[in-house]
Amino acid sequence: MTFANSNTVTEAASAFDAPQTPSAKLDLARGIREFLVGTGGKSHYEDFATPIANSQVRNGDTFGVLRLALKTRGYSWTFMPADPGGFTDSGSSMCHS
Repeated sequence: MTFANSNTVTEAASAFDAPQTPSAKLDLARGIREFLVGTGGKSHYEDFATPIANSQVRNGDTFGVLRLALKTRGYSWTFMPADPGGFTDSGSSMCHS
């Protein structure tokens, strides 16, 4: 995959957390999913090794783009690495009613 300008459309670190309350308690029924995405492109975030509670996916060594798609009753995400064969992740979820 080729990006038009990988110096501005890249990320240095990403983490996706399970649905949780504002006080970081796991709540699969009503919690809010958090996407932490570091933008930049010069270097990777170095202090990213220790997962916090409810972390589902973490990667700190792949440049790429996080694509978020909003749907009528849900959303989906796809992390696309800048280099072929790099870290990828994707998923989807429904919104709360």
